[in-house]
Amino acid sequence: MEKENVYIHCAGLLGGAVARILKDGEYNVKGFIDNNKYLQDGYLLGWEIKSPDILKDVPNALVIICHTNKDTCNEIRIQLKELGLKENQIRIINNLTDIESMELLNFRNGLNELFAKI
Repeated sequence: MEKENVYIHCAGLLGGAVARILKDGEYNVKGFIDNNKYLQDGYLLGWEIKSPDILKDVPNALVIICHTNKDTCNEIRIQLKELGLKENQIRIINNLTDIESMELLNFRNGLNELFAKI
């Protein structure tokens, strides 16, 4: 899998923080996806916000769901799977503590491992 196919689902504070951290690393975030039609076609931190439907045309996407509500994360996971993504193409970050702690470094290492498997 090419590392430039990373999308952040949920264009909010948490998603923005994750996108910036990944940008500072070796990952080229393609943009945000969000179910909120009022956000779609807008921008967050210079990245375009699109509908999740664009993922139908991105065969090897990795989507990082960034939402604080675990039920919403599960609903988004189901939606992404219905769009054709496999479980190993979906990751969830649901709190700022993950970003502020060393867990994010483990997350980045996990992404490297994930890319090696896809």
